[in-house]
Amino acid sequence: MAFQRSVPCLACGVETSNRCSSCAKAGIDLGFCSAAHQKLLWHLHKLVCGRGKANPFVWPRLTVEEAEDAIEHRNVAFLEHATTSMLIVSSGRAMSPVGIDRALPHLQNAIRALSVTAPPCRPEDVATEQRLLAHIRLFEEERNFGPRRTPHGAEYVVRVLRSMTTWTSKLDTDILEHVPTPPGRTPFLHRALAYYALAYSPAGTEASSLSGKAWAQVVRSFETELRPKDPALAREGLSELAVVVERAAERALRTWEAVRDGR
Repeated sequence: MAFQRSVPCLACGVETSNRCSSCAKAGIDLGFCSAAHQKLLWHLHKLVCGRGKANPFVWPRLTVEEAEDAIEHRNVAFLEHATTSMLIVSSGRAMSPVGIDRALPHLQNAIRALSVTAPPCRPEDVATEQRLLAHIRLFEEERNFGPRRTPHGAEYVVRVLRSMTTWTSKLDTDILEHVPTPPGRTPFLHRALAYYALAYSPAGTEASSLSGKAWAQVVRSFETELRPKDPALAREGLSELAVVVERAAERALRTWEAVRDGR
């Protein structure tokens, strides 16, 4: 962290002269008032930190497990309509003139090309890759709704990203009217990610106790940085975000307690 002008801490909102130095090099000021508060968010912030990830906000690539889940459930319909197979084929990354299942090797390769183990895509393909990442996570969230393990197990980061993707899809399609990078979207999503990370933490922890302060920053960023075209619709979406995360956090806590107690 480097000494700079004051910015609000992503975790607690306190004005601080410390910010993430890697993100500052990417052209965005994201504050952390202490190493302890940076550590609370690091497991998720590191995925969107620094050049090429922080500004504009870029969805992290799929983990190996996410990619294999998407392949295994490629033909499970989302809202009884679209599937991951259809999504990949319609993107132009895999085509089959005789049916999607006959194109399985191409589909597997196309999905694995979106994972952390694959080489970077071409700059001109970034927008398409971002849409695919968001929609695959959205499909998987719908298919596997509700935490299955402790929030701080191996699936914790994936759960937060999937849940956040679900709401951000609404933000981008209903509220921002398909504008991919409007002014304010990037700082807003960084603050929303911080809120998700804290809200999903077990009750009674310092992280959980800070979620209200992080939410206040989401609201402030919405009002001063995002400035959506339809404020009334956006406020409705913002309220929905609060309800969705609160319920998801409650489910995560119940699952964590069940695992802890051996139930």
